Amino acid sequence: MSIHQTDIKLMKMQVEVLFTQDENGCLQHINEPTGAAEPAPRFFFGYTNEGSICKFRHNLPDHVVTQLKEVAAAEPLPMNPQKIPKNRRQFEDILQSHAPIERVWVGPAYLFPELIAPPTY
Repeated sequence: MSIHQTDIKLMKMQVEVLFTQDENGCLQHINEPTGAAEPAPRFFFGYTNEGSICKFRHNLPDHVVTQLKEVAAAEPLPMNPQKIPKNRRQFEDILQSHAPIERVWVGPAYLFPELIAPPTY
């Protein structure tokens, strides 16, 4: 049985697994099995070769959200998921103008093919 998902759909699924969200889709907490209520990041930018997904913490001011959305929309398509977003510094500047940036998490998400052939020796 083949269950093919697009890259953008997989990115949406990743966000749903990583964070709890309110009824408006705003980030609330990091989704940990311990039940610890560590706040979600103020901004999540996930990008694929098909486009990007932006998510915002529930208490981020509307004007900051608007600015981040504008910068995200300006990212050139198709996006290269193996490179840092072109407008990364603008994201940082906007967030820094709101509050100090305490941590940045950056890393790839992987998708394995449905069938992986065993190594041959």
